[in-house]
Amino acid sequence: MILGDRFGSMSVEELCRLSLVFMRLSENNTSGEEANTAFAARSLQAAIAADADSALLFLKNVPVEDQARAALITAISEAHNTPAISDTIYYAE
Repeated sequence: MILGDRFGSMSVEELCRLSLVFMRLSENNTSGEEANTAFAARSLQAAIAADADSALLFLKNVPVEDQARAALITAISEAHNTPAISDTIYYAE
């Protein structure tokens, strides 16, 4: 679904819901945990790119049982876009 043609035409709400579905899958499928989490982050980033206000409004209004998932995927998505802090101290190997 993420790699298909329909991904680009999904609405913000559909992308946010898809992100939560992938987070649930990552919790219940340990063999694909990293891939599902990455797909969840990609879905949320696409939703934010399409309409950040609508995506954030959706995330603020998720049901209680999904609030932790929404917080986690938001943090992962934000961390992905944050520039890395390089260490200024040189260490000889």
